[in-house]
Amino acid sequence: MRALYAEDRPRVKERGLQYLDPSETRLAELFLEDAMLLRTPIVRDGARAAVGPAEVTWKAFAEATKP
Repeated sequence: MRALYAEDRPRVKERGLQYLDPSETRLAELFLEDAMLLRTPIVRDGARAAVGPAEVTWKAFAEATKP
């Protein structure tokens, strides 16, 4: 859950959250309240996911799906 939190983004400061260390439960609540707190992009491949700029992982996802 922590990997999804965009703690370095302006939205965190706008909401006054920059000094907090939210629990996993609180992070889930925050994400439901404000999707702008999510780190992007979130790239999914079935049950796997990569968060943030992870081009090597994205390419591995693509290669795994080739026949």
